[in-house]
Amino acid sequence: MQRSNRTAAQVPPPPQPTPTAVEKPKPKRITVYVDQAVFSRARGAYRNTSHLEDDKSWSQFVEKALAAEAERRETAHNSGNQYEAETGALPSGRPISDD
Repeated sequence: MQRSNRTAAQVPPPPQPTPTAVEKPKPKRITVYVDQAVFSRARGAYRNTSHLEDDKSWSQFVEKALAAEAERRETAHNSGNQYEAETGALPSGRPISDD
């Protein structure tokens, strides 16, 4: 009776190439001044609907609002085409008047 050699060294499979992770750019931190009534209204909407809209965070809620307004303006003023990304500084500070 012949026994099979179960102690023979097993050859591991060849290593698979690891997919290169695509680095996602870090989110841009921004500071803005917002009317208190608008802020309170938006915060209330976020707190009461985030679970319905699948908002992961307040930041995501604000990002979605910015994207929606940018898209609205692109549709209204640029034939629906995205404007080129602006990297320069925007005017800072609060408006001089509310006129």
